[in-house]
Amino acid sequence: MLHMKRYILCCGAAAAAVGLALSGCRLSDMREFTVRAPAVKNEACAQRVAQALRALDGVDLSKLAFDGSTRTIKVRYEAMKLGQKNIEHAIADAGFDANGIPASAAAKAALPEACR
Repeated sequence: MLHMKRYILCCGAAAAAVGLALSGCRLSDMREFTVRAPAVKNEACAQRVAQALRALDGVDLSKLAFDGSTRTIKVRYEAMKLGQKNIEHAIADAGFDANGIPASAAAKAALPEACR
């Protein structure tokens, strides 16, 4: 009987500890930031950027916003899955400078004429 009480007490304490630990865990951390991308000047360029970001798990493509007048891209993303640098590098890999991260010459050369 004494062993049974200890067992129940230990199981209850363990369940409480697990519940407390899980209640403090973050499940989501949506953030937004702006990327300066001077070469994104029209819809064709914006679509190439969107295609590059589509490959990243955690970017909310429905909230992607391009501003042609300021040549910026507003990106909403899940910070628990990726960071800002991942997004900037994906844009640079698509051929566009992104917040000071230069695009490679090969990626720029592969862009349509309207985006160079």
